[in-house]
Amino acid sequence: MKPSCHRSSRAGQAAILLTMSLVVTLGLLGLVVDIGWAYWRREAAKTAADSAAMAAVMAVSTSTLTTCNANGVTCQNDTACPASPVSPPANNIGNGCLYAQKNGFVNSGKQTVTIQAHGPDNISPAGLNLTPTYWVTATVSEVIPVTFSAILGQKNATVAARGTAAIFQKPSANCIYALDPNADVGVDASGNPDVESSCGIYINSSASNALSVGGSKAVVNVSNGGTINIVGNYSTNGHPTISPTPLINQSPAADPFANVPAVTPPAGHATCDSTADLSSGNIVMPSDGYFVDCGGGFSMSGNPTVNLPPGIYIMNGGSIALHNGTLTGSGVTFYLTGSFSGITINGNVNVDLSAPTSGPTQGLIFYQDRSLAVGAFSTTINGGSTTLFNGSLYFPTTNITYSGGANTTNTYTAIVAWQIAFRGTSNFAKDTNGVHTGIGTPTIAFIQ
Repeated sequence: MKPSCHRSSRAGQAAILLTMSLVVTLGLLGLVVDIGWAYWRREAAKTAADSAAMAAVMAVSTSTLTTCNANGVTCQNDTACPASPVSPPANNIGNGCLYAQKNGFVNSGKQTVTIQAHGPDNISPAGLNLTPTYWVTATVSEVIPVTFSAILGQKNATVAARGTAAIFQKPSANCIYALDPNADVGVDASGNPDVESSCGIYINSSASNALSVGGSKAVVNVSNGGTINIVGNYSTNGHPTISPTPLINQSPAADPFANVPAVTPPAGHATCDSTADLSSGNIVMPSDGYFVDCGGGFSMSGNPTVNLPPGIYIMNGGSIALHNGTLTGSGVTFYLTGSFSGITINGNVNVDLSAPTSGPTQGLIFYQDRSLAVGAFSTTINGGSTTLFNGSLYFPTTNITYSGGANTTNTYTAIVAWQIAFRGTSNFAKDTNGVHTGIGTPTIAFIQ
């Protein structure tokens, strides 16, 4: 009887151990199943985050939706997506939210979707040693129930993923473009001007004197390894200085802003925000970042001080005539359209203007509507010692006569015009990342 009793005791112990091991085994099996489920949901979240970040960046690169600090987009702040993203979106962040939704994630219930945008703000994404001109990080998370491993006391788990996409601007080596292919003189540097540039020159004229440099003290000097590229040839008068020797019989250069869309204010914007001279009073920029002036123009005399709020000023008619006073503005673009009749900047006027460094008119201070007829108006800028332009002066079908003045401050100025005449002293600095002048090739990439 005793052996039978021992066998019964051992069998009971084995049953208990087996039962306990089954609990552990089932728990471990459940944990494996739940880890697999969490991994699958995490991959789904990563797909949604990547698509949201890329969609937000793509909307910026095509210049269809505004970016930082306009239309509800504030840089360096997490923006929570709505539970039901609207279509069409109001801005590029909304575009990202739509793509997160298409991939199964909305900011509601057990899911969260947030997007953070950055302009050129000297903050490196994710601590990486990168300097994109614009970047977006989308963060997606989800609380998921666990099943089998709940036996171990874990009822829920959170999965999260992050995606970052960025625009990198490959800068151009050139900052002066004369676009007219048939000009007798594409760039006229006669009368002893001094043109100093650390970025190259492109002249599309096929004429034998596409570049004409005249005067014994005339200087056209391109440094920093830049070149002077001419489709035709060049001529000199009076033994001027030209460096380096121009490259002739070159292929024409494309308009670097050819793909920038025409400027139109958002739907619902007032037809005219003003019909008066813009210098006559304080300008209040509408919340959408567009100000439409219908023919009042912009003149300065009598030594006024005008500080322009950031935004896009659509000059639908009128002219710009600045003769004295002080004009400042950062993140400013003048879009010249309709019956606009010309720009004159001379006399005792102090000008310090910088173009937007992101958004649909990145790099453009003056943007002439390219649909205007050739020669529709002309521009004359005779700068003094305090004339500062950080950005591009874009006149694709009209001519500019330009003197930057004696100022030698390192400003990122570029000129893209039908024909260019240099008078006096002008200094041009190479925009090393393309942010200031907007001249370069945008490249989009995932970086996280």
